[in-house]
Amino acid sequence: KNASTKPLFQQEVNEEKMVKKEEVAKVKIAKNSLYADTIYKPKLVIIIDDVSTIYQLNSIQETGIKITPSIFPPSQRSITSHRLAKGLEHYMIHLPMESGSKQFNTQTKTLMTTFSKEEIEARVKELRALFPTARYINNHTGSVFTDNYTAMQTLYAALRKEGFVFVDSRTIASTKVPKITQEFGDTYVARDVFIDNENNVHYIHRQLQKAVKMAKKRGYAIAIGHPHKTTMKALSSAA
Repeated sequence: KNASTKPLFQQEVNEEKMVKKEEVAKVKIAKNSLYADTIYKPKLVIIIDDVSTIYQLNSIQETGIKITPSIFPPSQRSITSHRLAKGLEHYMIHLPMESGSKQFNTQTKTLMTTFSKEEIEARVKELRALFPTARYINNHTGSVFTDNYTAMQTLYAALRKEGFVFVDSRTIASTKVPKITQEFGDTYVARDVFIDNENNVHYIHRQLQKAVKMAKKRGYAIAIGHPHKTTMKALSSAA
């Protein structure tokens, strides 16, 4: 394993543990929503976060199934990570946002709640320039930022203006994104299941089964994992 990825992943696990199962948002499928067609055919979205290298991208593609890589903007981890998106039909931006731990807020250009409206808008415009074909963005960590109504509302408006859809990774139960999307009249799009909080194939298969059941019941489900060897092995053998 790449030791440098472990703390970032661990922070996401720690934040996810803060989210009580009974507090997971209930998403209604509106007749004219993004997911209206899933009423007839259940769909499962699988997102792999923390992608910053060609090796990780190749391992995702080698599973042979349709998986959406969520790619880090350029940072100290990879100053050319945005180039991974070139030619990809489906991908996302994995945006570092303020968490509850200072040590995890040091990644390049992590969005902070102390940023001004102008700073947030400038960052979003930069993301559009880096990823001209991107449609979706989800948060990397971000428990503090998504829980701050003012900062999150500013970011959401800026993302919307640049043609982005925000997918809430739900790293905190009190996320303000559901309220904000409702105010804009948008569909709330959010993670339903983290698949690899435990690094073993059996656990990941069970989490995928959980996501499939959700999709069959509701019409769609969104699962998030990470580019670990075990996760790729589990996805490749999940049938």
